[in-house]
Amino acid sequence: MLTRKYEKDGIKVVWKPELCYHSENCTKGLPEVFKPNEKPWIQVDEASRERIVSQVKKCPSGALSIEGDSNTEKESPQEALTLIETVKNGPVLVKGNLGLKIGDGETDRLSQDRIALCRCGSSRKKPFCDGSHTEVDFKAD
Repeated sequence: MLTRKYEKDGIKVVWKPELCYHSENCTKGLPEVFKPNEKPWIQVDEASRERIVSQVKKCPSGALSIEGDSNTEKESPQEALTLIETVKNGPVLVKGNLGLKIGDGETDRLSQDRIALCRCGSSRKKPFCDGSHTEVDFKAD
């Protein structure tokens, strides 16, 4: 899986584009850092560490994370509750201690604690959501 890292002054924001479904939580919540029309699109020097960590935690798909930050680490597997949530007119969000098995392949332990799965059938990154539900005008509760 492709991963990009953006680092400055001890903070490292990790972005996994294949997991991103373009909810725009990052760009709406902290537009001075997350600028999709610029390169690099994540500019960590434009806000405090606390504000960036807080915004990254709001990423619904797990495409954004903070590397090596003990404040954003997951619960232990024994304490983790797996939560499955549908987004109106959008993906299925899965949060918890996750593994993923595709077809007859091996089960891979996912390094992130949340993913967005396609439920409209139009994603080009199946099983992950890529935001295609907006293009096809998918409607569901």
